[in-house]
Amino acid sequence: MRSISGVQKKVLVVASLALLCSSMFVGCSKSEQKPSAAPAQGAAESPDTGPSEPVTIKVFQQYAGITDLDFNYWMKQPVEKKFPKVTLELVRAGKGTMPVELLSTGEYPDITFTSSLNMLNFTDLNIPADVSELIKKYNVDMSKFQPRGINEIKSFSSKNEMLAMPFSLNFGLLFYNKNIFERYGIPFPKDGMTLEDTIKIAKVLGSASEGKIAAFEPNSPSRLGISRLLPKVDPKTNKSLLNTEPWKEYFDLYQQIRSIPGNATSGNLVNRFFKDQNVGMTLTYGGTFGNSEAFHQEGADMSFWDVATFPIQSGSGPKGIETEERLLLLSSTSKNKDLAFKIMNFLSSQEVQELVAKRGQMSVLNDTKTKELFGSELPSLKGKNIQAAFKNVYNANPMPTKYDKEVELIAEKAMNTGVLKEKKDINTALREAHEEANKKIAELMK
Repeated sequence: MRSISGVQKKVLVVASLALLCSSMFVGCSKSEQKPSAAPAQGAAESPDTGPSEPVTIKVFQQYAGITDLDFNYWMKQPVEKKFPKVTLELVRAGKGTMPVELLSTGEYPDITFTSSLNMLNFTDLNIPADVSELIKKYNVDMSKFQPRGINEIKSFSSKNEMLAMPFSLNFGLLFYNKNIFERYGIPFPKDGMTLEDTIKIAKVLGSASEGKIAAFEPNSPSRLGISRLLPKVDPKTNKSLLNTEPWKEYFDLYQQIRSIPGNATSGNLVNRFFKDQNVGMTLTYGGTFGNSEAFHQEGADMSFWDVATFPIQSGSGPKGIETEERLLLLSSTSKNKDLAFKIMNFLSSQEVQELVAKRGQMSVLNDTKTKELFGSELPSLKGKNIQAAFKNVYNANPMPTKYDKEVELIAEKAMNTGVLKEKKDINTALREAHEEANKKIAELMK
């Protein structure tokens, strides 16, 4: 589900790609409470047009993918129209522009655009400012947002602070090739299937095709795992949780999928699914809509695929997937906090969120219009079951720790190298990964 940059640069209507999305389960255990609204007297958005003198507001981007075209369409053009004296400038993470480097020179941008899965990278550096008082000052109606998005933000503070404003929500889907299913006379996948149901279909498809296609490409281990919400590190003890029964069950399922004839194929998944069309089913995030649109704009027929809800866990586990959102953080070092916050608030307005929805991204607003507009400007989505994105259950995430990403990488290595390549048994692979993770955590704690 990664971008095809050479194609996307030619495409005006390409949707923003998913983040990055090989992260698992980063978030926090919390209840789905409805966020409280700001004072009723000022629920309407401010009509002001910003400063009277020219001001440049910089946006730092890391982890949450966004193309230059999407930045212009979703952010720069609307903001500069709303605030004529403002120039919105994008600063991408890279050589010489990493957060620590920018902080050391006093040049860290006013706003950060990132994924909730990587929020702790910024809180560890004390980058985000609490915007609670600004929410009150400008009478922002917090009831307009989907509760899960606000709860996810609040989970990153033990003081119930608002360390970000929501921009868009991510979503997972099961993509499938209709032509392949029709070729072998197998019914299409349906909404509401379990992962076990999906594996059964994949085994039938793999057998029927004699391994000539990848019946079910689960993507990375972390992508498959978003429906299992497995914590990686105990937040109280800072010890690895890899050597536990839920992880063993998960590894067993992933190994089952990879053992299906044809499923060991490697290579660029986007090209395999959309160009080569030799993948029956795959799991991915919403940014894949942008890949489809890119191929469509190049003249390729994209009528062959459709989607269903992300396969859920059977048994007593969570019946849904993780919550991930793209966030806007107000920098604690910004010299234009009020203006930067006004811009952040405007980017969550009905006007901008409708633009977000039209390009196949899930709005953070708790309304029906953005759902109706979802994907409407992407011709390659016409007639497809894209409303399945709203049928998923999006759960509260496990309590995050600053060591999650490192442990996730160790877990992926245990599966991809230990189990699949070196043929280690799952118990051994996870035990070794557990020990390696604890050593890594201890090093990072020094």
